[in-house]
Amino acid sequence: MTIRYSIIIISFKRDHVLKENLDGLVLAIGNRDDCELVLIDNNEDCVDRSKLLTAFRHALYYRAGTNRGVSGGRNEGISRAKGAFLIFVDDDASIHPIDFPGLYPVPQTPS
Repeated sequence: MTIRYSIIIISFKRDHVLKENLDGLVLAIGNRDDCELVLIDNNEDCVDRSKLLTAFRHALYYRAGTNRGVSGGRNEGISRAKGAFLIFVDDDASIHPIDFPGLYPVPQTPS
């Protein structure tokens, strides 16, 4: 299936809420074939946060190695995203599955 939606998160010094918010997001899109999560890590440390993305069917992790700011992080996310529709979510945003009601439903295969 083609990636239709790219959810882009830029993270900087918010590990304490990032994991919790990714846990909510995985309930909304984690098993969808038409969605990907793009995590742009603006932290300057050498911590590999890619392990936070294992629950997502389609995910991409990019460690910038420096704080590129919101605009630099978004530009990086845009350049790496595969989806036709880009959704930006703050790393400290609380996500609930009903936050994405406008996404087209996942096509069901006839049984």
